[in-house]
Formats: sequence, C-alpha cells, structure tokens
Amino acid sequence: MKVLPIHCHQRLEENTLVKDFSISGNGYEILLDFKDKNLSFFYDHDIDHIAGMVEVSALRQCGLVIAHLGCNIPMDWIVTIRNINVDMVDYADKDKESKVFSTADLIVKRNKYKEIFLRGGLLQDDKYKVRMTGTIICMEPKFAKRIRG
Repeated sequence: MKVLPIHCHQRLEENTLVKDFSISGNGYEILLDFKDKNLSFFYDHDIDHIAGMVEVSALRQCGLVIAHLGCNIPMDWIVTIRNINVDMVDYADKDKESKVFSTADLIVKRNKYKEIFLRGGLLQDDKYKVRMTGTIICMEPKFAKRIRG
C-alpha cells in the first residue's frame, strides 16, 4: 500500500522517507525511500552512507505509519513517540534498497488511549543495519487536550 506524507505526519513528499507498507507474516514490512531526497539538515557534509539521524527519522515515520495503517489508529488522533531505542549495528549503503520490518503489540488499550510497543529495525540485503524498540502513545483529541492542560 502506498504511504502518503500524512501517514508519517509529514506535509511534504520530499520529507517522507516511507514509500510502501505491507503486512508480512506476524509484522509489518515497510519500504523506505532515501534516494533523491534533499535532506540538507542531515547531510551538511559529504558521507558515503545513510546518516544515522536520517535512519532514526525513518524509523519514527515507520512507527507512525504502523500506528495508523497497521493498528487502525484514526488520523485525527494525537500520535506521538514515547520512547525509541536504537542500536546502530552497521552502516547502511545509500545505493541499496532499505526496508523496515517491525512487530507491533498493543500494550494498553482503552477507548481514548492506546500504547503500541514496536520491535524491529532497518534492513539491507536482509541484514539488520539498525535495530529498534519503541513505544507510541495514541490519544483521542479531546482526551489529549485534557491531559495536556
């Protein structure tokens, strides 16, 4: 399924690092798109690999996509990252296909509030380049407004 910028909480296509989303076995497979991106904030010097902070940003976007498209969290809900733990295993090549595989477990499920635990990582040639765990919080807008004061 094609991913739209809104699914990643992005406004612009050029800042959207997620290209395609699918359910794969007991998890989610997400195709990333790092090519032809003018991400000057992350690439302010010449390097021969994908910058680590770009990888983290891509994993964040994947978590949001999983919440909305995989766990059916409505687009008008407030969805935010509670925590993300990243282990940079190896350099990711700019010229190779990159994908993310992740599982998602609903660990708190209430009417107006949900928490999703993610486990997975970024792969190239079926080898992990980055491993990740994290938790996403999802709140119905009126509930979120009460909590935020």
